[in-house]
Amino acid sequence: DSARYFWYIAGCVALLVVLYLFWGPLRQKSLEQSAEVAEVYQKSATFLTVQWLLYPIAWLIGSPGLKLIGSEVT
Repeated sequence: DSARYFWYIAGCVALLVVLYLFWGPLRQKSLEQSAEVAEVYQKSATFLTVQWLLYPIAWLIGSPGLKLIGSEVT
């Protein structure tokens, strides 16, 4: 059981690194491009961030994690 949470935390740390890159240096690069490119990048990064944050939350509250909701919900 502890190994499962270790890998969950490791995955969350990796996700935070990717999000840092998305919202840090890569976003800065998009701002150096045209306004259209920056706008598309902003929308895409926001969409991906929301989607990618949903999975660890669902895992944590679902049956693999804290079991706050069961598989019957899905």
